[in-house]
Amino acid sequence: MGYERLLETLRNDVGALLWKGKRARFYSVKPIDKVLPRQIMALCGEGSVHIVTHPAFFRAPMLPSKIHTKWDPEFCKSTEYQLSACGLQWDDLWLNEQERDAVQRRMDTGVWSSIHPIELVEHY
Repeated sequence: MGYERLLETLRNDVGALLWKGKRARFYSVKPIDKVLPRQIMALCGEGSVHIVTHPAFFRAPMLPSKIHTKWDPEFCKSTEYQLSACGLQWDDLWLNEQERDAVQRRMDTGVWSSIHPIELVEHY
């Protein structure tokens, strides 16, 4: 239902998914975590969006950020904390080969290191 709502919005009002600051020359795409709740509430009512007590999704380990690469290791540390708080480990998640390698490097060295973008292109 949310997927259909998002597609309908894209088809009818793509501007609802864009943002432009006062001095900006170009539009930026709103983050999906900002867009979806509003779209779902508009379709299904305010009681249709809930905050979960345990994460439902986790960020892939060392997936390179497009805008904040310097924070990639910190993103992974926060994901490790979330996993631990839920009684989970990286092995409990469905990871591709490059992501499993990134986790293994972390376990071996104690340091998070990025997946090279070329590896990602070759895999996907």
